[in-house]
Amino acid sequence: LQRATAAEAAANAQKAAAATAAAKAAAAAKPAAMAAPMTVAEAQRLLTRAGYRPGPADGQIGRNTIDALKKFQRAQKLPVTGALDAETATRLGALKTGDKPAPKARKAR
Repeated sequence: LQRATAAEAAANAQKAAAATAAAKAAAAAKPAAMAAPMTVAEAQRLLTRAGYRPGPADGQIGRNTIDALKKFQRAQKLPVTGALDAETATRLGALKTGDKPAPKARKAR
């Protein structure tokens, strides 16, 4: 009985170690952008840096932030929703790493 219990304990320990290793590998495989969602304030700072006018980086989604997001989305040929969705955050995140998204659309005069 003790041998069976010791064997079961060893098997369970191996399974637990394998599961832990698999979980660590899966976490390491996630892109950095997926690790932490972008905050509204961070998006506002990046929109300002890109020349859009979201208003102050106060973390609040107001009319100016929505309008700036829509302009950014339009310039990036994304669905124009005014929401800080995953794809918009990814494109904005490219600004943080120094990559440049497509140029901002200019108004015709």
